[in-house]
Amino acid sequence: MRLYSAVAIVALGEGGKRPLTLIAQALDTEDDDFRSEVIHTLGDLGLKSVPILVDSLRAKKASIRWSAAASLGSVADNVKATKSVLPRQAILALIKTLRDEDEDVRYTAVYALSRYGQAANEAVPEITKCLKDGEWSVRWIAARHLRDFGPAAVSAIPALKEALQDEDERVRSEAAAAIKLLEQMRPKKSEEGTVNGRSSSNGRSGNGVIVNRCGGQMIPRRFRAVPRG
Repeated sequence: MRLYSAVAIVALGEGGKRPLTLIAQALDTEDDDFRSEVIHTLGDLGLKSVPILVDSLRAKKASIRWSAAASLGSVADNVKATKSVLPRQAILALIKTLRDEDEDVRYTAVYALSRYGQAANEAVPEITKCLKDGEWSVRWIAARHLRDFGPAAVSAIPALKEALQDEDERVRSEAAAAIKLLEQMRPKKSEEGTVNGRSSSNGRSGNGVIVNRCGGQMIPRRFRAVPRG
């Protein structure tokens, strides 16, 4: 483990007496690659790292913004493991990052938001827009992970159907799979005119089902974690 990140982790783990000082010292460098590496490790620290990571989403260097987005995804996984409340500050910041100028940052923001799942349902409209992104990989990850937001993502079905005409076969394949899963989440109208036990006049209200999550972290091609060829 990188020395400075290890020091920061120990500091935070021991009551967080001097975490901000230590991390600020680690980030106070002109070495952007080093800063990116430090930020990339912060997700394991959980909620304490959120303010620094959110601030890093505004960095000039794309690699730093990418690292911050990826780490915020790790924060979600760690927070869910402890059954704590997921940080809304992180969700809102990642939604803004979906419009980043760098395609790898946008790609990673989609994946990071998917780790928040239904707690980040407000991200569904913006992720749906990513189905029309100029970069095929961003369209692909949007189609792949919309299902992670559960019934709220049913609203994305029309856009996913349009994505069935995407020029890239990989995007078309994920769109078809997403439509199949999301259609199953539509509330079913019973013979008595109710939806999942609740009265409904149009068959569109009531509780949906929880979708299974995709396992494994998806990160940009330059980090070689996801085959894209």
